[in-house]
Amino acid sequence: TDRYAAAARLDPALMVAQMAVVRQSAIDGDPAKAADLAKQFRAKFPDRHEGSALSALAWGRDPGRGEQAPPEVADMMAHAAELPLSLKAVPLAISAMVDVDKHAFGDAKAEIEKGLAAVDGPGVASWLGSIALDTGDEALARKAALAAVSFSAVYPPARVLAARVALLGDRLDEALKAADELEASL
Repeated sequence: TDRYAAAARLDPALMVAQMAVVRQSAIDGDPAKAADLAKQFRAKFPDRHEGSALSALAWGRDPGRGEQAPPEVADMMAHAAELPLSLKAVPLAISAMVDVDKHAFGDAKAEIEKGLAAVDGPGVASWLGSIALDTGDEALARKAALAAVSFSAVYPPARVLAARVALLGDRLDEALKAADELEASL
């Protein structure tokens, strides 16, 4: 995160760095701050669809989000094919979340599968795994956990997901190993 922020400070016009700061903040930071950063990104780059995707990501990652999606979600969905690789999984994750809320678990699982094919790091893979847990599909959640851990075996949310999946499958030893040396607050 610090490297992205440093790159954004060094060259404020570098859209990729600005986008990375917002994305990282939404995935691993404060969702309210990420929403504010996404708003700033949209103001700075009004013709780019990444701004809508970043706003949708911040909304989707916010545990206190309301039921009503912001208008940026619809814009992101309309332009999902135009998003860069680092944001390709966001529309799929948001669709899966909406499907889970509607108890359309089959549709949610299909979206998660497509999302896992598009992930580029442990954060989004862990997020998709958490959504998979909400569907009750242990195998899909395990696939997401393996994807997340394959990106980074030390990334705490990936290890927490792996532990949760192991507990779901009554594999206590595996859960203990995944949670070994994690902070108790996670």
